[in-house]
Amino acid sequence: MCTGRVDLAHVLRAFNNGVDGVFIGGCHLNECNYITNGNFHALKMVCLCKRIMDHIGLSPERLNMEFMSSGEGNLFVESVNAFVNNVKELGPLGRGEGLDETEFKLKLQAYSDMVPYIRLVDNEKLRIHFDQKEQYEEYFFSEEFDRLFNELIASKVHTYIKVNPVS
Repeated sequence: MCTGRVDLAHVLRAFNNGVDGVFIGGCHLNECNYITNGNFHALKMVCLCKRIMDHIGLSPERLNMEFMSSGEGNLFVESVNAFVNNVKELGPLGRGEGLDETEFKLKLQAYSDMVPYIRLVDNEKLRIHFDQKEQYEEYFFSEEFDRLFNELIASKVHTYIKVNPVS
């Protein structure tokens, strides 16, 4: 399966179900097997999801994406082992960050419920393409993206939480 098929909803659902970390392995950038550049779509989604996690208070290190070919089994094993060890050090989801369980689950569920809106914002306002992983990371952790994220996504999720209280 192409990593381009991995959706923000899949990752957030995993965290909603209590998974402590999510690892995504994909083809090297610019070497897409399906000629769809799905790995760039997945990288963009991972960067956006890390910003969401940061806003919730979860460590973005709980989500990792590595690029490798099918012939790099050793790299896959090393990457997964390093990720698993890192997640174990972080501890259980939410508790490892010292978060109030009810509050972080409420925020996580709100972001999950807002995925269709986030996709729309992503397609309309965040339409970008770079050639390097570092460029995506730089953009998604820039002041410009902070402003867009707060204006277009975080404020809407905050309103959603107010309008849809959990009983």
